[in-house]
Amino acid sequence: MVCLLPFAVALAIPGNAPASEVFVSNLDSDSVSVFTTTATGSLSPIPCPGTNCNTGQDPAGVAVSPNGQFLYVADSAFSGGISPFRVNADGTLSPIACGTNCTFGSPFGLAVSPNGKFLYATETLSPKVTPYAINADGSLTPIPCSGSNCSTGSGPEGVAVSPNGQFLYVANTSTGTVSPFAINADGSLTPITCGAGCNPGGAGPVGVAVTPNGKFLYVTNGSGRVSPFAINVDGSLSLIACTAPNCNTGNSPKGVAVSPNGQFLYVTGSTGSLQLGTISPFAINADGTLSPIPCPGSNCTTGSGAFPQGLAVSPSGRFLYVANSGSSTVSPFAIGTTGALTPISCTAPNCTTGSKPGIQSLAISPDQAPSAVFSSGPAPPGQPTSFDASASTAAGGQSLARYDWDFGDGTTAPNGGPSPAHTYAATGTYTVALTVTDDAGCSTTQTFTGQTMSCNGGSGAHTTNQVTITPPARALIIAVAGPGTVTGSGISCPGDCTETYADGTAVSLSASPASGATFDGWGGACSGTGACTVTMSADKAVSATFNSKSLRPTAGNDTVTGSAAGETICGLLGNDVINGLGGNDILFGDLCNVKARLSGAQAGAGGNDTLDGGVGNDT
Repeated sequence: MVCLLPFAVALAIPGNAPASEVFVSNLDSDSVSVFTTTATGSLSPIPCPGTNCNTGQDPAGVAVSPNGQFLYVADSAFSGGISPFRVNADGTLSPIACGTNCTFGSPFGLAVSPNGKFLYATETLSPKVTPYAINADGSLTPIPCSGSNCSTGSGPEGVAVSPNGQFLYVANTSTGTVSPFAINADGSLTPITCGAGCNPGGAGPVGVAVTPNGKFLYVTNGSGRVSPFAINVDGSLSLIACTAPNCNTGNSPKGVAVSPNGQFLYVTGSTGSLQLGTISPFAINADGTLSPIPCPGSNCTTGSGAFPQGLAVSPSGRFLYVANSGSSTVSPFAIGTTGALTPISCTAPNCTTGSKPGIQSLAISPDQAPSAVFSSGPAPPGQPTSFDASASTAAGGQSLARYDWDFGDGTTAPNGGPSPAHTYAATGTYTVALTVTDDAGCSTTQTFTGQTMSCNGGSGAHTTNQVTITPPARALIIAVAGPGTVTGSGISCPGDCTETYADGTAVSLSASPASGATFDGWGGACSGTGACTVTMSADKAVSATFNSKSLRPTAGNDTVTGSAAGETICGLLGNDVINGLGGNDILFGDLCNVKARLSGAQAGAGGNDTLDGGVGNDT
């Protein structure tokens, strides 16, 4: 998805400074200089062994593929071509074999389409723009261009693709016009009729840049100004009126760059007899008009005789880098929240390039989308459910700066950190979403300003998981007294006397006395001697009491003999013989637990027995 941000919600400039690679083509030394950015915005050269950074003759425009894996350099000499390179993980370059596919005319400006499928090169001598298909290995295949479909005005130099990938714009230096094209699905081009709307109103247009929302196009021209255009829905252009000094730049403006947040515009130029290199900063207003940003002292200069040419803003939007043809250096600047510039000290050799970097000679590697991953620890309603996004990752050179959560119940946690907790009010299955953003502000959407991607955002920065919130588990505890067992779902007590159940579960319990024993009744969550069914709306306890009583005689003249110690033995209706065994028995000659008059003999076996004869002639 391509980022089409309205200015009201433009990306904020983040506070950290992730690393990027800066590539500079060197017109006179036929090479590319490679740097990595530091946390403070200064540069550190990346070594380039052997001929790995050599280009064809007179390299000019440079562009990087959206995935950051390929670099393309336009070799502007007659019968030049394109020099393609693979960008390795450490920022070093490896040439890509391309053969005759990459040899043609005199290419100057380059732009890669936002989808990474196509490369477009202007040819100053033809004049035309040549489309290429970018193969999986980074090599190029020319795309046929029938008739005059790729023809431009005279002297085409700067080129830019719209953020939606549908339109292409070429600045024609000699003709003083802009040529718009529609980009077809196969990368081929169809000219767009534009008429007077494509005249920038100044001589010698060179540089071209587009705002990330795709609404506005800016073109530098030799009359010392930058011309703003509105991009219409059909890709045609309408010149936006811009009176002096609002669009005035230094002399001979060349390069132009838009910040990733779409709020600021920067143009290279020079001033004075010593040709002091200058940068003209502007604020981009909601209607596309420009307002100059004050630049006190030497804050916007690159040195006497520097002749600044190419420039680009870092993906984080915090830094601006300018290639100086006269001094063969790169000048880094810090960008403030208002767009104002502050020079960053960068001494040789850290900011030294090859000889004479030219127009459109600088590009910066795109920031890649981070990856969102999280797990959850569900808890019952009313208790905090935990989330862990520590497995989320940022692309190399970046770190994660923001975690935005949507918990699926109408509650969100903007910038909620990697390990938030959320309490759900009710049971159910919730779809939880996480979006991560790195310290350069890159997340799900792409940020593109004409030639090279700033943020190659993607869907991987957003993920969803379902979290099921269930009722709390309820504990049932069984206690058994006496010889017997209690059984039920998951219960067999004694032995297994505790079990947990989902909230609201109905648990049926059965009491089974041992042989010769009786069940006296339930206690706790059940009562009586009948069926016991417990509904688990909370933790609950149930007790069961059993007694070791022998069978009660139904008539007199019976003999009742105990079988174990500690029994209670009852005789009924008199004339019974009651023998206690094992000791410590309680013997009743009448109804159990009804102690009547003792009148009979006492004959306990085993000692310490108690006999209560009750009524009648008991023995």
